[in-house]
Amino acid sequence: MKTPHFDQTTEIERRILHGLEWEYRNCLAYLDRGISSRLSPPQFILFDARNRLGRWAFDRKEIGLNRSFVRSHSWGDIREVLLHEIAHQIADEIFGAPYKGETSHGPSFHEACRLLRIKPDARASFVPLSRMIQDETEAHGNPIRRKIHKLLALAKSCNRHEAEAAAAKARELLAKHALAEIEGFSDRTFFSMLIGKPVLRRTRDQVFLASLLIRHYFVKGIWLSVFNPELGKPGTVLEISGTRTNLQIASYVHDFIERFIASEWERYASQKRLGNRRRVDFAYGILSGFEEKLLQQNKEWKTSHLPMVVPKDQQLETYYRYRHPHIRHIAGRRIAFDAAIHDDGKRLGKTLVIHKGIEETTDGIRGLLE
Repeated sequence: MKTPHFDQTTEIERRILHGLEWEYRNCLAYLDRGISSRLSPPQFILFDARNRLGRWAFDRKEIGLNRSFVRSHSWGDIREVLLHEIAHQIADEIFGAPYKGETSHGPSFHEACRLLRIKPDARASFVPLSRMIQDETEAHGNPIRRKIHKLLALAKSCNRHEAEAAAAKARELLAKHALAEIEGFSDRTFFSMLIGKPVLRRTRDQVFLASLLIRHYFVKGIWLSVFNPELGKPGTVLEISGTRTNLQIASYVHDFIERFIASEWERYASQKRLGNRRRVDFAYGILSGFEEKLLQQNKEWKTSHLPMVVPKDQQLETYYRYRHPHIRHIAGRRIAFDAAIHDDGKRLGKTLVIHKGIEETTDGIRGLLE
């Protein structure tokens, strides 16, 4: 007789394998028909290994992912490894890499990555992009990111004025850095990463938060169809694109605001004895108030010789259009909401201060604000 633990384990892995098949079919839908129709439908398996995350077996027509990896990483990380293995399949079956005497990460593999619009990362020890973006060690080797991190740590100050000043200065420094890159760097590297969890239905506050990141944190964003392994069915998730520094800050801001909304709504709903039906109105209000605050900061940038709006990043736009050549924009419809709950959230949003959740040693705020 199977134990409950065994049944639970096999159900999770069944959903993961189903998700890999779904992601594979979804990937093929974006490829040229002349390529996708020539690929052999692979079998998907999970395997146990210590130093290998994925593999494509040409002779068995099989794509395998590391069992421990898929059980302990986000779906975005899993998709990243899967696409890498699909690139190997394309290199072998479409470009004939095995018959050309190429290495596994040779010219055919690079061409397959170009078709899939992914980076041909061929390192022996693969590091998921999400982990690489959030790598604190690397961040401390980057002077701009190091200073931004210190300012965000100072923004946790109990002194309201000091916290506000540090958070505003961190964002101003990010804007100066973005402006300098746009105007002075001819060749920059861009990345794309998923943030948040896949949802079956996007809510107004989730869409607002995505647009806020795009307008104020120097990234591009798009909602993608991905598989939700927790629910066993497809959903949508936000993908943001930008430089490594901007992705790190934008993803941190996204998660920070989501946590802030969740904790404040729990407190507010308990006081007002509200159900979850009006949570979106409250969250939308918080985001409205926070954006008003950001727009006011933009006006104050003029004193530091920064434009209120950083110029359009044409290099990022080119990368984004390359990654997503088939983009449609659909207008939304107006939805009724509770004005009082929205306004209560808005007042809270105007007090929101983005800060680091860890303690860091600094020399104090004075030197960083000068």
